[in-house]
Amino acid sequence: MADLQYLQDALLFDAAGNATDSHELVRSTNFDEIRLWSDRVYMPYRVLPIGRDIRPDSCLHALTIGSMIISRFSYGIPVRLKDFGMDAGVGMVLTTLRGHARHRLDGNGSDSAETRPGESFVVDNSRVDYLADFDPRHLQLNVTFSHTYLARLYTQLTGYPAPQSLWQQKVKFADDNQSWGCLLEYVLKMACANPDTAQQGLLAKHLEEMLGTNILLQWSAACGLDMHNPLHQVTPGYVIKAETYMRDHAQRAPTLTEIAAAVGVSGRALHKGFKNYRNTTPMRYLRDLRLDGVRRELQYAAAHIGVAEIAYAWGYLNLGRFALAYRERFGERPSQTRTRGR
Repeated sequence: MADLQYLQDALLFDAAGNATDSHELVRSTNFDEIRLWSDRVYMPYRVLPIGRDIRPDSCLHALTIGSMIISRFSYGIPVRLKDFGMDAGVGMVLTTLRGHARHRLDGNGSDSAETRPGESFVVDNSRVDYLADFDPRHLQLNVTFSHTYLARLYTQLTGYPAPQSLWQQKVKFADDNQSWGCLLEYVLKMACANPDTAQQGLLAKHLEEMLGTNILLQWSAACGLDMHNPLHQVTPGYVIKAETYMRDHAQRAPTLTEIAAAVGVSGRALHKGFKNYRNTTPMRYLRDLRLDGVRRELQYAAAHIGVAEIAYAWGYLNLGRFALAYRERFGERPSQTRTRGR
């Protein structure tokens, strides 16, 4: 069983038990100063205090392990975190050490998962939206990971790419034996004992791979995916090529016939391939890509650009149908996303 007290004190002491500030990045009551550092350690996102006229009492410590970052973070007040930047290409495992957090599982807030001390939640912020509320006593030990690294590691471990549905699942770890907490404790102790080699080099690669493998196992188990299942086969090349083609041409909405011709198969074969290996259809996959693209522009486009102009640029001529599809995917109106982005 993981030593929760050790994890709560993570990055505050060196291997000899002496207090150290070598991992402290910021200690502040100023939101702008906190945001400057949190955007670097995690990714751009919005933080909203829950309550009026309250100021944070925040402290952030961080340690790099290869391509991953382990961070100890608290705002010191109740907050809501939202609108995480997908373009950063990263995700997070958030482990609650004190207080509790409530993680939104859907767009309208009707379903959520709560994490209490010792419990963890994983989300790939490069693939899905994420919103969470944290109580005033919250203390988190988070691991920020690269989507590219985890996707490559999954293929190395199993011999086939991870199903796209895995990255789209936001889930709480079903970690009954607390293996994740025990691993965090081990990694932190190794990093304290070997401060130079634990961040880069062979030891860093070893620790990074252990963290990545455990994340994938925990994530897959929580989603009901058996990574050892021999029925999982290598995704056909034409499916992967079709995904790339659709990402490159999503804005102009290519037809099924055009996509199939670009990858050298029939429309029927492409449809069957996506059903078998992606559990979706090519057109549904393309629809989601296009809506995701619109959402990014609504969040980050210049203030003078309106919803209609962005929608038209992505080929949505019927604004009513567009608004309905957008709300079904994200749980809010396009105008609400645009208002926050300005």
